[in-house]
Amino acid sequence: FRSRGAATITAAGAGRASQRARAAADVFLEGTNRRTETDTAGRYRLTWVGRGPLEEQVTRRIREHGLAERVTLRSYVPFGPELLELYRDADLFVHVSLSEGLPKVLIEAFASATPIVATDVGGVRSAVDDGRAAVLVPPADLDALVAGIHRLADDFELQAACVERGLELVRNLTLEAQAERVARFIRSRAGGGPST
Repeated sequence: FRSRGAATITAAGAGRASQRARAAADVFLEGTNRRTETDTAGRYRLTWVGRGPLEEQVTRRIREHGLAERVTLRSYVPFGPELLELYRDADLFVHVSLSEGLPKVLIEAFASATPIVATDVGGVRSAVDDGRAAVLVPPADLDALVAGIHRLADDFELQAACVERGLELVRNLTLEAQAERVARFIRSRAGGGPST
C-alpha cells in the first residue's frame, strides 16, 4: 500500500449518460463520505476520471456531500502516459457500475499494478477471475462498497495477491500472447503441432 497519508482512490466514469451512472455515482460518493468508528476524516482522496452528460450532477453531489476538497474531477483523459500515471499513483482503483460488459478500465488498472474494488455486474466477475484479482462487491450496496474499500486499503497481503493475479491475467491479453495463441491454433489445424 503506497500511501502514508490519505489513500488516493482513482475511479472512472463520472457521468456516463444514464440514470444508472448517477445512481452509481451517488453510491460511491456516499461511500467515500461514510465514516466508521476506526476511520478518520479525510482518510481517502478521490480522483475521478471521465465525463458525460451527468458530470454537472456529479459535481453537485460532491458539493452536497461536502467532498469538494477530497474529490478531483479530471474529466476525460485519453489513454496514454497521463492516464497510466493516474492509475500508478492511485493506492486503489474503484469501479462502480450497475450494468457493465467487460470494462477496459479494469485491464488498464491490472497493467498498472493497482489494486481494484469493483461492483459484481456483467462481465466484471469473469474479468477479475471470480474475485481473485479484485475485491468484488454487490451493485448498489453502499455498506458492501465501503467495507470493500476499507478491506482492500487495510490488507496489504490481499493487495499484493490481487495485483499479482491481475498482472498474470493481463499478460495473457498482450498482442504477442494473442498472436501466439492464433499461431498455435493454425499449426494445430495444419497438422504442424499441438493446439495447447
